[in-house]
Amino acid sequence: MSERDDSAAKPNVSDEARPGEAWIASASRTWRQQHARMMRAYQRATAAADATPQGEDNYYVFFIWCFQLKDWLKNDPAVPAATRTAAEHLVNTNDALKLCADLANGIKHLRADRRARVDADSQLDTEAAAFQPDVFESDAFQTEERIVVVAARGYMDARQLADACVAAWAEFLRSHGLNVDS
Repeated sequence: MSERDDSAAKPNVSDEARPGEAWIASASRTWRQQHARMMRAYQRATAAADATPQGEDNYYVFFIWCFQLKDWLKNDPAVPAATRTAAEHLVNTNDALKLCADLANGIKHLRADRRARVDADSQLDTEAAAFQPDVFESDAFQTEERIVVVAARGYMDARQLADACVAAWAEFLRSHGLNVDS
């Protein structure tokens, strides 16, 4: 009976990442990657027309990536200091991004456990169709289920909030001279 060589199964100390190496790997990441990730999530969320649990998940993912863009801007050394500060200010003052922040923190912690910007208990939900599609025109009446954001101020269509968040970031990046395509 031959002995089994277990040396291949055990990582060598030299095969493990060293702290300096891990920093080098993360140093190549930029806020543009997070912006692209956010936009891919936006495309997935807004492309689906059906109000399903997967549709809700897609919107939650978008709101998480959208909110996290602030942190990527703040931690990217290539971003000017004034822009880093302005990103935090934007999320704390823009109505759409404030609600986005509460949704992102709420899904991460069950409810927004930090200072809620709008409503600590904000969440996504499915709203049933209010009118029969074969009787009423869909452009004038809600004839299909939809995903909505439920918060202290009432509710709004998740697509409208997502659109407003993307527009807020686009204006912010443009006004601060940050090009997403560079």
